[in-house]
Amino acid sequence: MTDRSCRFSESKIVFHPFESKETIKSLDTILQLLTCCFGPYSRLNAFQNVNGGKVTLTSSLARTLKLISIARPEIRVLTSILNGYCNTYKEGGHFAGILSIQLIKSCLQLRKEIHPKLICDVLELLNVECSSYLKSEICKTKRKLDLTSISHFKNVINSILLTKPLVKSYADRLSTILLEAFIKTLDDSQNLIFATERGLLKDSRLLNGLYIRYHGCNKFEGSLDGKIVIFNESMSGDDFSQNFQTLKLIKTSDKDTNFPMLNKMLLFVAHLKEMDIKALFCQKVIHPFVKRRLIEKGIFFVERIGIEMTNSLSKLTGAKLISSFETSYLEEEDFGIGSISFEEINHKFYLTIKCTKSSIHTFLLITNDDDEEDEILTLLKNGDFCLRTLLQVPFVLCGGGCWLGDLHNFLNEKARSNFKEWSLKLNCKAQHLQIIANILSDNLKRMIYILHKTQKNYIDVRINDGHVFLDENKSCCCSNSTNTSGIVLDCLHIVENSLKCAINMCNLLISTNFFIEGQV
Repeated sequence: MTDRSCRFSESKIVFHPFESKETIKSLDTILQLLTCCFGPYSRLNAFQNVNGGKVTLTSSLARTLKLISIARPEIRVLTSILNGYCNTYKEGGHFAGILSIQLIKSCLQLRKEIHPKLICDVLELLNVECSSYLKSEICKTKRKLDLTSISHFKNVINSILLTKPLVKSYADRLSTILLEAFIKTLDDSQNLIFATERGLLKDSRLLNGLYIRYHGCNKFEGSLDGKIVIFNESMSGDDFSQNFQTLKLIKTSDKDTNFPMLNKMLLFVAHLKEMDIKALFCQKVIHPFVKRRLIEKGIFFVERIGIEMTNSLSKLTGAKLISSFETSYLEEEDFGIGSISFEEINHKFYLTIKCTKSSIHTFLLITNDDDEEDEILTLLKNGDFCLRTLLQVPFVLCGGGCWLGDLHNFLNEKARSNFKEWSLKLNCKAQHLQIIANILSDNLKRMIYILHKTQKNYIDVRINDGHVFLDENKSCCCSNSTNTSGIVLDCLHIVENSLKCAINMCNLLISTNFFIEGQV
C-alpha cells in the first residue's frame, strides 16, 4: 500500500554562486527577452499562461516583467530593480537592463584578477564622468529643446512610439492626439484621463470633459446642470459596526426598511433633495431600494465609477469626497457644480461631465483587443511622462545610437588623458582602470549593434563628430529613414537615469558572491 500521509521536508538553505552556469544561462535568457523588444526594429514577445493557455503579445518591459516567473533569487533581484525603474521613469528600462547584464557578464570574468570593490569604484567614477559630459555644453549630441516648437515635442513622442510594432502604422495619429492632450493639460498631468473602447485604432480621439462609460437605464435628454455630490464608499447597506459572529441571514420584503443603515441612507437621500442636488456619483454599489428612492426624488445617480474616476470627478467639479451618511455635517462647499449629458460613441453611451471652472480631457483610445489596449495605454502614459519631464529638464540627445557613439568616444579620450589622476584618486593601477574603462566603452558601442538588430561582423559603424553612421549611409542614425517625422530624440534626464541604473545594478550583483535561498 502507498503511504499517503503528509510528509514535511526539513528546511534548508541553498547557496547560489553568482558565477554558476545556471545564473549565466538565466542572464542570457533575460537579455534575449530585452534585446528582442529594443530599438526601431523591435519585435513582440509571446507569453503563454500555462494554467489557462492565454497567449499575451507585448514589447513593453513593465508588462514583460509581470508575465514571467523567475525562480533564481539573483535574477529576481535584477528584475525587481528594473521593475522599480520602470515605475519611476517609464522609458529607458530596456537600455538599463541590456547594458547592466552585458556589464555583469563582462565584469564577472575580471573578479579573479581585480577586486570587485575596485570594479565598482571605477564604474561609479565613470558614471559620474559620463553624466557630467552628457549635461555639459561640449557634448556633441546634446540639444536644448525648443519649448515653442510642436515638431520637436512630436519627434520625442515618435521616437518612443516608432520602436513598438503594434503602433508603428498609427504612430503619427497617436502622437498628434497625445501632443494635443499634453498642451491642453500643461498645468497638471492629472487633468488627462485615459479611457478605452473597442474599434479601429485610427478612430482614437481627444475629448473635452470627463467621459464615463454608462451602463444604466435612467438616461435623459439634453443636459443636467447643477449640484453634484460624490460618495466615496459603498451604499449597499452593509453595516460592519457589529461583530461578524453575530451576522444572520434574514429574508425581507422590498418594503421592509427596519434596518438602521438603510434608514440612514434614505434620510441621506431626502437631505440631498432638500439641498437641491441634481446628481449622485458613488464609487461602489448603491442599494436597490436607495436607487428607487433616488429616482422618486428626481436625483440622477451613477454607481461603481471606481476610485480613479472618483478623484478625477472631484477635481473637475470641486465636490468633496463624502464618506458618511451623517447629514448634519454637510455644507454647500461639499458639493460640486457641473453639467452632465449623454454622448453616443461607437454605438455605446458615455456620460459627459464638464465644468467651466476646471478643464479635464479624456484620451479615448480605441483598440481591437485587451492586449493591444494594455500595450498602447502603457506607451501613451510613458510618452506623456516623457513630455512632462522635458518641461522640467528641456534637453534631449540625438538618438538612434548617436549619443552612444559620442559617449563611447568620450570615454576612450577621457580615460587616456586621466588615467594617472584617477589611479591616484582610487589608489589602484592604471592598467586596471584601462581594462574597466574599455569594458564600459565597448559595451556602449555594442548597444549600437543591438539597437539596430545586427551583428558586428556584418556592419561598419563609423563615429564622426559625435554621430553614428552605418555602412555607406550618408545620413546618421538619429536622422535615418526609420523615423519619417524627423530626427530621433531621447530625453536627456531619462537617459542619464537609465545609465546610472545600469551601472548600479552591475555594481550590486558583481559585488555579491552568493545568493541564499531558503527552501522548505
